[in-house]
Amino acid sequence: MMDARLVHFVASDAHDVKRRPPELARPYEFVLDRWGDGEADRVFIDHPWAALWGDAIEPPTPNPKRQRSWSFFG
Repeated sequence: MMDARLVHFVASDAHDVKRRPPELARPYEFVLDRWGDGEADRVFIDHPWAALWGDAIEPPTPNPKRQRSWSFFG
């Protein structure tokens, strides 16, 4: 989904800081390494803040992959 630019947010389902803390450092580093700082900041920082404050979110232009053929012949 990240390759196709279909992700708007990356978030945690943490419920409290003791039993299920919001551990997003590793996922942020993964996205940073694979897609760069612009994409990492967009899905971890910019869009979540915009949603929190009720600001508009500019969705990225999707980048669909080439359609695969599920046939052996083409």
